[in-house]
Amino acid sequence: MSLDSVQKKAGRAFKDAEQAGLDDLNKQHPAGGIALPFHRVLRHECPERKNASVGIVLHEVYEYSPEYWVCYCSEVHVLNASFPHDDCDGGRVAAEAGLFGFYYKHGTCPQCGLILRSERGQLVLAAARPPAERTRVGGQAGPHDHHSGVARA
Repeated sequence: MSLDSVQKKAGRAFKDAEQAGLDDLNKQHPAGGIALPFHRVLRHECPERKNASVGIVLHEVYEYSPEYWVCYCSEVHVLNASFPHDDCDGGRVAAEAGLFGFYYKHGTCPQCGLILRSERGQLVLAAARPPAERTRVGGQAGPHDHHSGVARA
C-alpha cells in the first residue's frame, strides 16, 4: 500500500502522540529494564529466587490510530471542536481510523515484580501488521477489532 503525503503526515502525528504517551509512562512509572519490541521473553537474575534466571514474558501493547483530518491550511490533526480551523472553512479525512498501529512491549517478573518496557514504540500499517496478541488492544477500533479501550480476550 502506498501512502500519499497527507497520510504520511497523519502517521507521523500519530507516532509522535503515541511516543509522547509512552515517554510519559516511562517517566511516571520507570521500568527496571528495556524490553525490545522484537523479543518475546527476556531473562534476568531474580533476587527473589536467589539470583536464579527467571523469564519475563513480554506482552505487546498495541494502539490503533484514530481518524485524522487535514485542514485546508494543510495542518493534520484529530478531528475536535477546534479542528478543522474555523477560518479554513473545513477540511477532509486524511487517514481513516485504524490505518496505523503503534506498539511496544511490556512485562513484569512474576517473582520480584521487575518491570521491563520499551523505550521506543513502533509505527506500522495496521493492515500489514495487526496486533500479535489480543490480550491488550487499545485506541479506536481497527479494521479487524471492534473494541474500544482495553479489551481482554
